[in-house]
Amino acid sequence: MSGISLRVEGKNFKTLKAHRIIENSPASEAGLREGDEIAAIGGQPASSLTLNHIYQMFKQEGREYDMSIIRGRERLQVKIKLRRLA
Repeated sequence: MSGISLRVEGKNFKTLKAHRIIENSPASEAGLREGDEIAAIGGQPASSLTLNHIYQMFKQEGREYDMSIIRGRERLQVKIKLRRLA
């Protein structure tokens, strides 16, 4: 539904990064790029969410989430609207 594959890194595996972005998916349309660090989803710090919980959130067709991402030295805000992938 999101078109994003995630991976965890860092101490205690609390850093969440975009591993792969599917072209023409909600994630790519929101402007996410491979390597972006996901800081927050829907106002919740990503470090407080399990990977399984995030994947469950991203299975809800039609839901929209505000996301805070870190790209290099920039902190960006994006909105992702989930839909079925073609």
